[in-house]
Amino acid sequence: MKKTLILFALICTVSFSYAQLGRFYPINFPKYSFPKGLSQFGFTLFLYKDGNYKIELEREPLSDVIITGYTISIGKYVVKNNSIVLTDSYTGSKMLFQLGSSNLKPVKTFPFMKDIVFKEYYEYYRSSEPSYKMKETTAEKLVKEFEEKNIKNNPFTEGLYRFEYMRGERFDIILHNDKYEFSFKLWENLPFSVKVELDLCLIISTGTWERNGNILMLWDTNLQHKFYGLIREDGIELLFFRWVDDMIFIKR
Repeated sequence: MKKTLILFALICTVSFSYAQLGRFYPINFPKYSFPKGLSQFGFTLFLYKDGNYKIELEREPLSDVIITGYTISIGKYVVKNNSIVLTDSYTGSKMLFQLGSSNLKPVKTFPFMKDIVFKEYYEYYRSSEPSYKMKETTAEKLVKEFEEKNIKNNPFTEGLYRFEYMRGERFDIILHNDKYEFSFKLWENLPFSVKVELDLCLIISTGTWERNGNILMLWDTNLQHKFYGLIREDGIELLFFRWVDDMIFIKR
């Protein structure tokens, strides 16, 4: 009887934890020492009651600008004592947050998230996220399939590689010696074809890299996790996010 009561108490504790975390934490960048020009951006961590999570970077709608949303990570989370562990279902990388009574503090995350404390939260009306139909595979499987089809080494030199995603928005990766830096940058398109770069550069990942055949192995020193890049004939495809297909970076 005593063992049954203990087991019941543990189940109630876990259920209570997930129920309490059925919420989302929005962050407005300018409040947290980010450039003033970023009032159009928001950053949100969704924690669903079914144990799923989603992290989004979203650009607010302006007069003539299409809303742009970037799903930085999707996966499962677990509550362990006063911590929350997020595991990305595409890359297998793990993020760690310290759980307070009314905030979440990053412990192990992407570099641009390290100083963000999620101090405000809202109860979320959904118990789960319905739109999980993006690239239902893993980075490891894509690497294996690519290696089987690409036996001959493709041309590759280190340097700057760029991926233009939407108007005025791009991703850069710099590979120099054995170090790399992966970042997101925002450009503002002004009248008369004048192009001015806004003061926005989010460092997504940094670390060391090495080449193995047509595979780039990127060791993220913040997450302590290995990411991959596929060396194709027309550029490098980075396997960081599952929300975009054919994320090909071209040499600059």
